[in-house]
Amino acid sequence: MSTIQKAFVFIVLVLALLAATVQLVLFAQRDDWRSKHDEVAAQVADAQSKMAAAQNELKNVKDNAATKMADMESQLASKTNEVNDTQRQLESVLADKANLASLVATANAKLEAVGQNMASLTAMNEALTKAKDAAEADLVQVKAQAQEAEEQFTIVARKAKDLQAKTASLEEQVKARDENIRLLNQKVEALSQYAPDIGPSVSVAAEAKLFGKVTGLSKDRQTAYISVGKDDGVVNGMLLMVYKADGTYAADAKVYQVGADKTAARIMKPVRATIAEGDYVANK
Repeated sequence: MSTIQKAFVFIVLVLALLAATVQLVLFAQRDDWRSKHDEVAAQVADAQSKMAAAQNELKNVKDNAATKMADMESQLASKTNEVNDTQRQLESVLADKANLASLVATANAKLEAVGQNMASLTAMNEALTKAKDAAEADLVQVKAQAQEAEEQFTIVARKAKDLQAKTASLEEQVKARDENIRLLNQKVEALSQYAPDIGPSVSVAAEAKLFGKVTGLSKDRQTAYISVGKDDGVVNGMLLMVYKADGTYAADAKVYQVGADKTAARIMKPVRATIAEGDYVANK
């Protein structure tokens, strides 16, 4: 039974007691007041008993209501605390959400920067790819040129080897001829001892073939300095022939200054090939 229902029962009992009192008064006026009094007193006692029971019940109801109110207040305080905790948690969540939003904005900004960097890196990668392709093309061309240069070097080396062989052969020939000239000079000296009245002796070296080398050139490259001189039979005005190591004719040169072991000769035109230090010289 609820509190309101119990209160309603109490009010009904009170009204019943009042009604009984009124009826007692009315009955006393019509009947014997003593019997009626006893009857009414019994009713009043019964009403009072019921009223006391109702008061006890109302007290119990009040006590129960107070207990329930205390429980409800306790529960309300607990719920209030829970609400406050939930509100604090909500505030914390909102703060975390704000921080998260800030972090998301920062991350978006960084992501945008990364996107820009990726675009820049992509452009750089494309440029590097083009540069790599160009470098590979240049490398192929350089390899081709290197291979061609290697082939040319092989040819030049072979020619140089052939020239060295020819030079060695010519030097051997020069040595052999120098030896022949020396032997002829010895024979002439021996014969001149047995035939002193024949006339002045003629130097065989002057008529023999002379061999020398170009040791240098003047600044205007019109004069050649040669490694043979008077001791080798060179005389002023002698015509000399200049030729390359492979036997190619270069030009003629006319002696105009003679030393004991060196000669200066004017190079005569036409010049068929460039004269350089190391070229060979012979008399015509």
